Amino acid sequence: MRNSVLFIFFPFMFFLVGINFSVNAETAGRENSLFPYSFSAVLTTGMEYGQSTETVYKYPDNEVLMSQLLWDIKPVFYAASSLEFSRTNLQEGIGFFSRLALKAGFPGKSGLMEDRDWIAADSDELTHFSSHDNYAQGSFSLDFSAGLSFPLPSRFLLKVYGTLFYMSYSWVARDGYFNYQQVEESAFGAVLIYSQKWLIFAPGVSLYAPLFSFLGFELSLQFGPAAFCVAQDDHLLRKVQFVDTITGGLYFKPRGELIFFPGKKISFSFYAAYPFLTGRGKAYSRSAENTELIRNGNYDASGAGYSALDLGISLRIGL
Repeated sequence: MRNSVLFIFFPFMFFLVGINFSVNAETAGRENSLFPYSFSAVLTTGMEYGQSTETVYKYPDNEVLMSQLLWDIKPVFYAASSLEFSRTNLQEGIGFFSRLALKAGFPGKSGLMEDRDWIAADSDELTHFSSHDNYAQGSFSLDFSAGLSFPLPSRFLLKVYGTLFYMSYSWVARDGYFNYQQVEESAFGAVLIYSQKWLIFAPGVSLYAPLFSFLGFELSLQFGPAAFCVAQDDHLLRKVQFVDTITGGLYFKPRGELIFFPGKKISFSFYAAYPFLTGRGKAYSRSAENTELIRNGNYDASGAGYSALDLGISLRIGL
């Protein structure tokens, strides 16, 4: 309910802010008709289909796993709104642009959570397995981008920019079963709670190509080794909490968008993107008996990841 209220409120907030700036710009325009910038409001809805990963490594400087948890995102639906500032006519010359976007995922069942362990001291064979229904508890992200746009021949457009991105996601695993050393046991109720909080800085580049006067296509890529994550895993039955800190993770996001222009100040678009996040860092744990966080291993023993196919539609209105 909280996310729904946010995304009823924010589009109106953006619209009112945009109207205010537009009126100011129009007033300034009467004094100086060369003011070349304006705002746009964007409303978006879509879905993500993929998986989040939680890993523990068995040895230093090695990819052999001791534990792996796979949290499905199959699917998670979301709504988003954004406010953009750029040249009114991007083809007139080099220009500055910026974008602030808010996005919220809706809670609901999103596939399965599978937990695998290889904890035998004398072997790397699988010892524990469990499978549970996975429920997304909702997500929130805040995305700010700013950069420069460069008009090219044949009405192509190049953009170079930087992005600061925050994302928070959480899941609950419920019911299902445990299989420990070939002994199966049913599970009832909430078993595990997992959350990831990412902070990312990444440069980006995009290229817009006109196909017709009413249709265009844009390709973009964001890539950078500056992703930071704090992940928390609460094992409710064992009363144990694990906290992982990831620094220097990898962020990669290709994106394609098909854009229709039915009017001068309005456009519709269909897009597909594939955000990919991965990193390795320090692992900590605490229990009901010992509430102080203790580091597990003297190496980067934990890992976190997130990858999903992102499909959506947007409506952009010039203000």
